[in-house]
Amino acid sequence: MHELGLAKDLASVIFSHIKTEENKFKKLKKVVIIIGKASGIDKDFLNHSLRDHIFKGTDFENVELEYKIQDVRIKCKSCDKVFTDAVLKCSCGSINFDILSGKDVFIEKIELE
Repeated sequence: MHELGLAKDLASVIFSHIKTEENKFKKLKKVVIIIGKASGIDKDFLNHSLRDHIFKGTDFENVELEYKIQDVRIKCKSCDKVFTDAVLKCSCGSINFDILSGKDVFIEKIELE
């Protein structure tokens, strides 16, 4: 289950952010997490990992977690045409693409109060 390892990494980023001198007396209110459609990460498993394995029994147990799903965008390496749907071959004939977005999972925002 990749989600638990990812949850630990995300929690580490969150904890580091709130432990800074300027934030140490603030309360964690909300975390917005971006999940790329091509990341292979299941939102429900990630949420379960954060809620039940990382935050349970801590001051962060009731933090609001918001998830946003990021669409995949790919670009043809030959003609630079950008696609948002799955393609096997570009209209120019190329089968070589770069993934521009939608393959990563990251924290977009950490809200404190």
